[in-house]
Amino acid sequence: MKKHVSAMLTIILFLIVAVIPVSAETIDLEVNSGSEQYEPGNWVTVFGKIVVDGRPGKDINASLIVKNPEGLIIHRNEKLDPSIDSTGSFLAFFNILKGAQIGTYSIILSAKHKTVTKEFEVVGTGIVKEITVKTNQESYRGGEDVLITGNVTINGKPVVRAFVDIKIEKDGVQINKDSTSITSKNGSYLSVFPLKNVDPGTYIIKVTCKHLNIEKTKDLIIENIVKPLPGPLPPPPFVNKVGDSDIYVTGTAEKSSTIHIKSENELISMGKADNNGNFRIEIPVQKAGTNLAITVVDNYGQNSEPVKIIVSVITPPQEPIINVVPGNQMTITGESEAYSNISVYQEKVELAKTTADEYGKFSVNISSVKPGTYLAIHSSDSSGNISNSVIFQLGEIKEKTIQKVYWDGDLLKKGQIGRVTILKPINLWKSENKKLVFVRVLKPGERFRVYSYESKNGGQYGLGSGLVVTNMKGYVAYQTPSKGKLKELNEE
Repeated sequence: MKKHVSAMLTIILFLIVAVIPVSAETIDLEVNSGSEQYEPGNWVTVFGKIVVDGRPGKDINASLIVKNPEGLIIHRNEKLDPSIDSTGSFLAFFNILKGAQIGTYSIILSAKHKTVTKEFEVVGTGIVKEITVKTNQESYRGGEDVLITGNVTINGKPVVRAFVDIKIEKDGVQINKDSTSITSKNGSYLSVFPLKNVDPGTYIIKVTCKHLNIEKTKDLIIENIVKPLPGPLPPPPFVNKVGDSDIYVTGTAEKSSTIHIKSENELISMGKADNNGNFRIEIPVQKAGTNLAITVVDNYGQNSEPVKIIVSVITPPQEPIINVVPGNQMTITGESEAYSNISVYQEKVELAKTTADEYGKFSVNISSVKPGTYLAIHSSDSSGNISNSVIFQLGEIKEKTIQKVYWDGDLLKKGQIGRVTILKPINLWKSENKKLVFVRVLKPGERFRVYSYESKNGGQYGLGSGLVVTNMKGYVAYQTPSKGKLKELNEE
């Protein structure tokens, strides 16, 4: 009898081991809707992130369903993979049918063993939807460019990632090419329309957000002005460096002159220099390596020689994560940002280097180094930006992989107490010789690890390497990980 029981227990244990994965994946999900409230007949924008072990969550059969107030499924999307980009972000839409039930609806995002939910309201009354439209001038001359901007809101709150169609019409006939802009985090949109071969007269700008069934119009006046003979070409502007997270192009030009900015030969924004010749013009975030051309346009419509710059990488890569490093191991493995350069040093002498693959994994061989030796490793990008160095000692990690703990898709670091998200442009400072030295202006949406907090100067969050940002209400949002995450991070 005892032998039969023992045999049964052995079989059960074998089955348990067979079905339990050796190492569980870390899955981080995030789902949001473009607005908190909608009406029947509206289209709902759904966006978020799917990240698995710090990488885009493709090929894991992620699904999205929407339930009405009674819990019935009214929408199902089981093919999210094509819409997931290289950062794990996705974008989807679904329609609330006319006559739909009033109440609280649930958007449910699922991937493997994890599920997250976002709720929104469908209301019949009391909802105010608005789309605005404005231009950068009251009237224009033929050959000039029209900058069209505006906002989409519901009950005064911004609608994120809504599609806005922009048309310019005269006598009911559209004269521009189809143009669509997507609203940003603050609900704003932007479009540029060149007035080439357009006759003088009064035109209609019509902006439409079909998702919300709203539109707005504005008159566009093109004057018949005979221009005087042109003079010499205006001098080109001076333009400061533009990085891959910048939302402004800055520089100097002739005072009160008009500045045009093109990205890969397409006009993306325009603005004016002030009375001192300084300009600061908002642009969509550009990818590193993008070619920009900035020109000055005078009152005659003449363009200066373009100033050509290439958008650079200004955000340094994260420091690499090292796997097991026993004292007798001649190969160091780990993870970093995709295609980043990995360098290993001993007392400022480079021992070896390699390049991370498309998934960020790397393996680098080192020459004979004695156990107990301290080494440093860092990663760098194609623009020469260098991460913080990771110092480690051969033999200090005994047959144990460094624990990686993720928090909403971000990797938690030892000593980290929280993170800040930038809500409005704010200065980044560096503490040097007990003084604060300006580094750069942080942009909305940027996120940083926080390692310390000091109450001086109104309160300052320490971001590591002597960098600090001031705790200004409405400009930064501070979050702390759960106690469970911190316990998991600090477990030996």
